[in-house]
Formats: sequence, structure tokens, C-alpha cells
Amino acid sequence: MIAPLPRFYCPIEPAVHPRAAAIERRAIDWMDQTGLYRDARERAWGVATRSAELACRVLPTCPEDKAWLFGAWNYWSFALTDRIEDEREPSARGIADLTVHVLRALEEPGYRPPRNRCGEALADLVDRTRGCTTTVQFRRLADGVRDWLLAASWRVANAARHTVPPLDDFAAMLPSLAAARLFAAWLEIAEGTEVPAKSRWSNAVQALTSAAGFVVGCDNALVGHLTGHAGTDHGPDMITVLMTHRQCSAAAAVAGTISARDRVLTRFLGLRNRLAKGATPGLRRYLKGLGHYVRGCLDWMNTAPRYATPSRHHVLPVTGASLNLVISRFPGELAIEPPGMAPVDQWWRL
Repeated sequence: MIAPLPRFYCPIEPAVHPRAAAIERRAIDWMDQTGLYRDARERAWGVATRSAELACRVLPTCPEDKAWLFGAWNYWSFALTDRIEDEREPSARGIADLTVHVLRALEEPGYRPPRNRCGEALADLVDRTRGCTTTVQFRRLADGVRDWLLAASWRVANAARHTVPPLDDFAAMLPSLAAARLFAAWLEIAEGTEVPAKSRWSNAVQALTSAAGFVVGCDNALVGHLTGHAGTDHGPDMITVLMTHRQCSAAAAVAGTISARDRVLTRFLGLRNRLAKGATPGLRRYLKGLGHYVRGCLDWMNTAPRYATPSRHHVLPVTGASLNLVISRFPGELAIEPPGMAPVDQWWRL
């Protein structure tokens, strides 16, 4: 049963690629051709991720060839995530082995990962992506994948040990769990730009990238917790961490998560607006893209059957299901102070 969902503060305007339907068909065709899933049920839940729609909401103006490729990467990453979280896998060892093969495929041209479903699909993705990116863009993508897999390994290790990490540690890792740097790399690939390193790795731009990922991570935890999609056996999320370290109820942890993401989003919008005033055209497009990442993930979760009809409660996904999220232009509280998490509070000192 789905618990009542809160209003989600997000004044960023929604957007979606005009060729979204065609892009999704193309990405699903690729998924079928690579044999990413073992059977019809697995495939149904793979399609239910609506991974191409996610790409189309985060990259609403990019060339179609890049949008479908990002959609294919998303289908692959969800398949990999499901494999990692499969209880039949030896969790910590399994993700370590997968990480080694993924990173070698990204960093060593010509390396072929093991001949299994995820490995063969990855090899195809890497070849296609090398062909449409610059050296700098591909390097940033590889770094983003590394960052995401490091966070996934950390989360699985906590789950395997049945431990809940300190709140500050979790807050620091949340942008990586939300694949913020991986999405950020695609913002540049999609626009065909390379934000100069001096700007791209400045403290302010790094903070904005992480803040966007923090909000997305909180939104994912809220939707997953309140719909029953999330499971504690797969590792901690913001709600379980708050419940443990603040010794509070689930309802209080949900309220705390909402408060933290609202404050961070308010800070993100203010800092982004100030930074954009003196930014180069490429950096302005990147900053705008971070907004698409935040709003796009929220709109995507609203109608993706993976969330609207979670597998814990449904044998197969229900086409056309929706969470009917209510999105507001105003935060739930007027407070704008830092949320009391050291890695996050530093964004207020920039």
C-alpha cells in the first residue's frame, strides 16, 4: 500500500525531449538486441524503469542520437543495479568484481568485459560512446561511473554488515549514490561542450553538482520509502539514517528529509542564479542542465512503473500507473538555514 506522498517543492519548470517516444522505442530495441534480461518478467521490469524517459527529461534539447544513447546507459545501469541487489549474488564480492570489469572497459580501449548480459551490453555502450564524445567528455563520464560504483559498493557493504553509517558520512555520499557526477558528464556530452576545468571543478560548481544530487537522492528515498519500493536489505537511505541517528520515528525522518532537501534546493537555486550571471555560455548550459536533472528525476519517478507499481507489491508492472505527485513552487517551511549535516552545511559558506 502506498503511503500519502508529500508535496515536493520544485519551482524548476518541467521539460521533455520532443522525440521522447521514438527515443524510448530505440533504446528498448537496443536493450532487446543485447539480451540484457534473462526472461520476459525481467524484461518487463526493465522496461518499467522508463530509462529513456529519464534521459529525455534530463536532456530535453540534445540531439536524438545522444538522448537515446543516454537512455541505453540508464537501462544498463538499472540492470546492473538489480543484479547487485539480487539476493542470490554475493553482495560485496559481486559488486567489487563488476566494478573492476566496468572500469577497465571504460579506461582501457579494446578491453572486453566478461561475456555475460551486462558485460556485452557495456562493451557496446562504450564503443558507441567513444565514437560520439571528445577525450575530455569521455574521461568525465568514466569518472562519473567510477564515483557512482564507489558509492554503490559502499552502500552494499553497509547492507552486508547490517550497519547504518554516520549521518555526515551518508550526506557526503548521497550525491554519488544519486549518480550526480555521471549525470553531470552527460550534460556536457549532450550539449557538445567542455566546461573549462577551472570552472567545472571550482568549489561553487562542485557544490551545485553535489547539491543537485543530494536533492535527487532525498526525492528517491522519499518515493521509495513511501511507496514500498525501497528495501532496508539493499542498504541505507536518508530516512533510515535519520531514524537511527536522531532516534526518531519514520514519520519524523520523512519530515526531516523533506526539510533538508527543501533547504538544499533553495540554496542550490540561489547560488546557481548568482553564478550564472558571470558564466560563459557553456557553463550556463551546464547549470541549467543541473536543474533539468533535479526536476527531470522527480517527473520521471512520478510515472515510471518501477516506482508507481513496485515489484514488492506487483508481479508485473502496471502500464499507465502514476504516483500523482504534487509539485509546489514553494517550500514547506520558510527556514533557509543549513540542515545540520557538515558536508552539506559548507555549501552555505561559499
